[in-house]
Amino acid sequence: MIEYWEWVSDPDAQRDYQDRVPYVSVSNEAINQWEDWQPYKSPHGQYPLPIYTNEEALMIGRFHEVWNGVAENTLDPIPPLEELAKLSQWQRLVREAHAAYQLFMKRGKFDENEPL
Repeated sequence: MIEYWEWVSDPDAQRDYQDRVPYVSVSNEAINQWEDWQPYKSPHGQYPLPIYTNEEALMIGRFHEVWNGVAENTLDPIPPLEELAKLSQWQRLVREAHAAYQLFMKRGKFDENEPL
């Protein structure tokens, strides 16, 4: 989730991603990648102590609600990144991703080569 929030929270990283992979819709990726990380119905209650702090669990829920608003209320097909970036809903998603990224970076990323 940290890596997801890292690029979603940074408009320059979003544009760089789009430039590097022009055949992919970064707009769709931002919606679909988050969905890949979440339980089918709702993330609420899915992030227990001691794995996540209460603050982290609340942040995930808050981000999910903002994400869901964007996913539910954005035109289908999702507009290109240049158009989406102008929408207040998208800008809120970017801000919430930034807040989540900052919170989770207090703990940092886990070593992917080390078993949990």
